Amino acid sequence: MKYDRFINNTILTGLVRPQYTNECSINAVTGALNAITDGQLRREDIYEITGWDSEPVTNGDIGNVEVLRALRKCCKHLNISATVSLFINSISRYEKLWTKFKEAVRYENTALIYHADNHYCLIAGYFEEPWNRKCLDTEGYQNRRDWIILADHSSDRNPIRTITWSDARDELNEYSGYGILRIQKLNSKR
Repeated sequence: MKYDRFINNTILTGLVRPQYTNECSINAVTGALNAITDGQLRREDIYEITGWDSEPVTNGDIGNVEVLRALRKCCKHLNISATVSLFINSISRYEKLWTKFKEAVRYENTALIYHADNHYCLIAGYFEEPWNRKCLDTEGYQNRRDWIILADHSSDRNPIRTITWSDARDELNEYSGYGILRIQKLNSKR
């Protein structure tokens, strides 16, 4: 069996570091916009475009609504034609959503933002591996482990880290405010 893997180097080169205290959302917005435009935006540019003078905080944390609003406002200001949406906010059908997720990661001019554990970061790729040697030639998600590769802005975390799809599912299902956000420049290809 062939195990799939993909890394989006455009996401990695758009990583905005270091992240200062409570700036994960502005850095994720900046990194996502740089990924779809091959731009050189700085977080200061995003603050200016959005009108934020610092991270907008609502009941102790910024929400997906504010991040999506910021992405839309930046697209309009920068004259970028793109769709901005909450892509996944809970994971119930493991295999179907994993396939949908992999397709989205592979789209050109698309950036996915992972929001869980009160933190935003970019999704840089994924990989699959067998659970053990006995599973090498066996089909099905029960016999493999699926991983998300995260590109993290935070100076408190490793810049590149991984989380299993199962752990991501648990995090996203834990709180309705978590999710995977997507910005996709129109006329993008797989």
